[in-house]
Amino acid sequence: MSAALQAAVKGDGSAEITVELATIEHPDWNDPIRVVNLAEEGYSLVSLGRTFIAYPFELSWPARDPDSPFEGGQFRINNIVARDGTDEPLVLAALRGLPSQARVRFEAVRVSAPDIIEMKTTRLRLTNITYTETLIQGTLRMPSFMDRRAGYRATPDLYRQLRAG
Repeated sequence: MSAALQAAVKGDGSAEITVELATIEHPDWNDPIRVVNLAEEGYSLVSLGRTFIAYPFELSWPARDPDSPFEGGQFRINNIVARDGTDEPLVLAALRGLPSQARVRFEAVRVSAPDIIEMKTTRLRLTNITYTETLIQGTLRMPSFMDRRAGYRATPDLYRQLRAG
């Protein structure tokens, strides 16, 4: 967290506005979905050359227990399209079409300095995606390190120490 944000948070009556950004990625998409958590139709925010369109969403984080894995966070986004000609229908169509899971990253920025990332998460997995007439929601979880491919293969031909006998 920058000194400017700390001063704004701890100061009395600060006019500093902090917003949440969400970047949702899937291998089948050419471009990620980028939304800023604002309910202002037609608003967009550019942060580090990336354009985020205003679309309200809700995050709920699990209880912080250092002895337990990160599980149970929830991501909810409206499933209602405004009729103002923005990119909202494209966002919703992409989210509704997700087959299983997506990667998602959250960032917090100040509106007055959107190129300074105040806080960010690692790439979480958005799973168990469901939608109703008014809401799209999913569960947030950390990717499992056990599911990752090793970047290098160790075989007995490469390492004589691995040979038996």
